Amino acid sequence: PCRGGPQVVASAMATKRLPRLAAVGLVVGVLASLPCAGSGAIRTESFGRGAHTKHHSNWAVIVSTSRFWYNYRHTANALSVYRTLKRLGGIPDSNIILMLADDHACDPRNRYPATVINSAATSLQLYGDDMQVDYRGYEVSAENLFRLLTGRHDDTVPMSKRLLSDENSNILVYMTGHGGVDFLKFQDVETISSTELGDSFHQMYRKKRYRQLLLIMETCHAESMLSGLHSPGLIGLASSATDEESVSVARSAEIGVFLIDAFTARLLQFLEPLSSDSTKSLLDLVRFSGVRHVRSTVKVRSTINIAKVRLMDFLSGQPRMVVGRQQGWGAFESKGPLPQTTDDTEARGLQTKGDSTEALCDQANGCSSTGTMVVRCVGAASLVAYVAWLLAG
Repeated sequence: PCRGGPQVVASAMATKRLPRLAAVGLVVGVLASLPCAGSGAIRTESFGRGAHTKHHSNWAVIVSTSRFWYNYRHTANALSVYRTLKRLGGIPDSNIILMLADDHACDPRNRYPATVINSAATSLQLYGDDMQVDYRGYEVSAENLFRLLTGRHDDTVPMSKRLLSDENSNILVYMTGHGGVDFLKFQDVETISSTELGDSFHQMYRKKRYRQLLLIMETCHAESMLSGLHSPGLIGLASSATDEESVSVARSAEIGVFLIDAFTARLLQFLEPLSSDSTKSLLDLVRFSGVRHVRSTVKVRSTINIAKVRLMDFLSGQPRMVVGRQQGWGAFESKGPLPQTTDDTEARGLQTKGDSTEALCDQANGCSSTGTMVVRCVGAASLVAYVAWLLAG
């Protein structure tokens, strides 16, 4: 009755199995796409208003724009921040670009040759043997800063003088020097404006050269330099309001100059007891830097809730959960000393109820909630049972 014999029968059976084989292929594809515990994959979960993702390859750009002996404190400011990054140990020296407009350590008026200090009460040496200055003297210019930020270098510029960041990098940019309303001086011969600085950061954003960027301005009228910031993922921290001057402290009678600026001194006081796994936020720092201590009003301009911005996300290179970008510019103002706290829910309405606290992301085991894992396991088991039924039929 079977015309064609055994070959036709075999062909008919093969044709009958095609739908089942297709179903098996679909199920196997779905199973392969499911992340499994212990696979080492990093998964993204949504909490509150932002998504938490991994960042890596963090960078820092530290700039002192002032020449001349009486600007000793600006070099000390920059070297103090540089030393703090080295102490925390998360960002390698190859990822720190240090720009010093003058070599105060070797100035003939320096009573302590080859030394830079930031306090007359201590003998802390900031100008150590292991420091690496990438741009010095007249190399510290507005043009070189813009080329560094945007990656528009001449072919002769070595890789050690380039900012090789990417879209997963968090970048700290610390700048100190003399400034006025809407400008910062370079070497007393040229200036940059807030618009020029903001446009450079926007080029970085368009070229995917950062994930989040923290700009710290230690200068007179520093808030005005934040007015040009308009790109997502930017956080600006200013040592003074637009109508205020920054204050110098710790005058040394021995060498005849001020040793550090007040805001940077307060910043160091805040950071010194911290380690690379600290959970302190930018809001904690702002509260710690009240007018009574800094003698000027610290200002913040940010697209991101500063109660959720962990300082170690920029000061350390360790992978950590980072809150996602938010739309809209906001400002936070510190008026007078505020009690230091880690309770972000009291942050002047900056955090709404229901927002989750960030958690560290374990690279070895991945991160997901227990409920999510249960759903995935039940789904996987059901699919395996379906495959067994198909094969048995």
